[in-house]
Amino acid sequence: MRGKTNRFPGVTGWDVALAVVFLAVAALIWVLLLRPHTVASKAEIKLNGVLIGTYELSEDSEFTVTNGDHANTVVISDGEIYVKSANCPDQYCVKHAAVKHSGECIVCLPAKLVITVTGGEEGPVDAYTG
Repeated sequence: MRGKTNRFPGVTGWDVALAVVFLAVAALIWVLLLRPHTVASKAEIKLNGVLIGTYELSEDSEFTVTNGDHANTVVISDGEIYVKSANCPDQYCVKHAAVKHSGECIVCLPAKLVITVTGGEEGPVDAYTG
């Protein structure tokens, strides 16, 4: 019968235990300090370039923004914001997908309405030029 052989000569049980402790401490530091913290997303709504409201995307709501003859129904649902209906001729703002990532926006030129998401996570990169 042969004696027990060590696959890693010179490595003791204490070495393995110390490595495990170091890895656990590193993981704890990453979780508590270095991990990116997400900030709650908000939507800023501007009319004619003037901020008329800031809304939490975590709170579902529906409201209408008017500017003269123009009316846009805005919906916040499931952490996203979109224009449900508008009485402008082109309907680009209604056709636009819901936005939720920081920096994304929806614009209705006839109504001079701009909805911009701030805070929260950044969206995926659309393009890169270097």
